Formats: sequence, C-alpha cells, structure tokens
Amino acid sequence: PGGAPARAEMLRLVREGIATNPHYRKITPMVADELARWGDWRNAVWIWESVLASRPNVVGIMTNVSRGYSELGEPQRAMEWLARARLLQPKAPPVRSLEVVLLSRAGQLGEALAAAEKSLDEGIFDRDLVNAAFVLAWRAGNHALALRAMEIKLAQWPDERLASYLQLGRFYEEALGDESQALQAFGKSVALAAPQQRAWVREQVPPRYWERLGLQPP
Repeated sequence: PGGAPARAEMLRLVREGIATNPHYRKITPMVADELARWGDWRNAVWIWESVLASRPNVVGIMTNVSRGYSELGEPQRAMEWLARARLLQPKAPPVRSLEVVLLSRAGQLGEALAAAEKSLDEGIFDRDLVNAAFVLAWRAGNHALALRAMEIKLAQWPDERLASYLQLGRFYEEALGDESQALQAFGKSVALAAPQQRAWVREQVPPRYWERLGLQPP
C-alpha cells in the first residue's frame, strides 16, 4: 500500500510515454513484466497489448497477454491470444506451455496431460511445461510420466534441485508409498540445503524422516 502513489505515477508516465512514442518498445515490456510479478495483471495486459499494436508478431508477448487474461478470469480471450501465437510459432516452448496451463485451468485435464506428454516426446518444453506435466501426471495417477517430468526438471534446471527433490520426496511418499525412495529424495534436498535453509527444509519433510536425515526438531 505504501507504494501505491509511486505506482500510480509510474503508470501515468508509461501512458504518457506510449502516447508520445507508441513505437518505442524497449522499456514498456519490462514495466509490464514487473507489474505481472506484482500480480497487477490488468495493467500488465494493456501495456503488453500496446506493444503488440506496433509489434504484432512477438510471440513471447502474445503468450504473456494470454496468460494475463487467464489470470484475470477471461479464459475466452486467453484462448484467442493463444490461438494467434500458435499460428505463428506452433513449436515455441512458451506456446506449448501455455496451452497445457490453459487446458488445465479449463478443467480439460486429459487434454492438458496429452499435450504435455506430446511436447515432452518432441523435446519442446520450458520450466512451466515440465512443472505442469509433473503435477498433472501425479494428479492423474500417471506415475511414469510424473517421474519422467521430474527427471527432466532435475537435469535441465539444477538451480532448482533442492525444491525439486522435496517435490520428488513427497511424490514417493504420497503417490507411491515408497518410503525408501522418499527418504533418498528428502536426503538429497537436505544435503543441498545451506545452513540457513535447513529449518525451511525440515518443515517440508514429514517428521517421521527427521531423525534419519539428521534434522533436529524445532
């Protein structure tokens, strides 16, 4: 709330800048990206759309607009923008990823899972798609696909391994009831944790594993 006046002034300046030079496109998308990270999807969307007014074929911004409308509860408009992006670059990872997310949000879980698996088969994916594939496959009971998605995530994004091993541990624990594999996965997350992260990691691990992992109760 304390930043509201500054944000209002920023938005005023953005509107003035776009009106002054509607074809300048280096900074305006950066502003929209930040607004989206803040959860201000409405303002992010109109700024992205202003970019597309003079740069109509930038697929990355088109998928941003689509995701924005989805967040705003306007699925029809989200699908319209996805369709435009798909016509231009049907094999772009952000397009494939967004398709999976929108199908899932529309309750079409089977179609979303099939689209995710197809993209993994073709080697077309990004972080969002791999994450969605893991969650959807777990939810659908497709354990082989969930494990495959997690293997890709661990290989492609090692910077996320700590959180990924926690996810994998919970999967083995809750979906498969495999205590041995769950312990191994949780153990890898503990090994990766910096001292200041261990308390957080402990809270993500079921208490019955604490002693075996050398985690001290709070």
